[in-house]
Amino acid sequence: MPLNERAYMSLPSVVPALAVAALSLAALLVCSAAQAAEPKLVVTTEPKSQPESFTVTPDGSLIIGSASKPVIYRAAKGASDAKVFIDVSAAEGAVSFLGVLADGSTNTLWACEIIGAGKNRHSILRSFDLTSAAPKFRWPLPGDINLCIRHVRMNTTWK
Repeated sequence: MPLNERAYMSLPSVVPALAVAALSLAALLVCSAAQAAEPKLVVTTEPKSQPESFTVTPDGSLIIGSASKPVIYRAAKGASDAKVFIDVSAAEGAVSFLGVLADGSTNTLWACEIIGAGKNRHSILRSFDLTSAAPKFRWPLPGDINLCIRHVRMNTTWK
C-alpha cells in the first residue's frame, strides 16, 4: 500500500480525537469569557450608606460616594464588598459626597463634598491621594450647591 493511502486510512481515527479536543477548547474558552464578562455585585455593609456616585481607578478599584454619610468607599478590583476609604466625619461633621472622579494621571481622587443641611448647604471641592486617601486640596465653592456636582459629574474639575 502506498504511503499516502496509509496516511489516509489512519486519518479517520485521528479526526474524532481532534474534534473532541477542539470542542473542549471551545467550551473552555466560552465558559472563561462568560465568567470574565460577568460583573460582580459590589455592596457596602453599612446601614444607610446610600451609594451615590461611582468612579474606577487605574488599578480597577471601584470608588463610591455616599449621599448620606461623610465617607467614600473603595472596593478592590474583583472584590464584592466596599470598605470605608475616606472618612471626614471627625473633621467636617454632617457631610455627603455627591460626585467622585479618579484621576490616575495625578493620583488624585476628586470629590464634591456637600456640607450643611437645607438652605444652609454648600459645596466644597475636595481632592485626596488615590492610594493613601490623604487629603490634598479643599476649596469651598461660592454660590449654588450644584456648582461642584455638575463639574465633577461631567469629568471636568478645577485643578
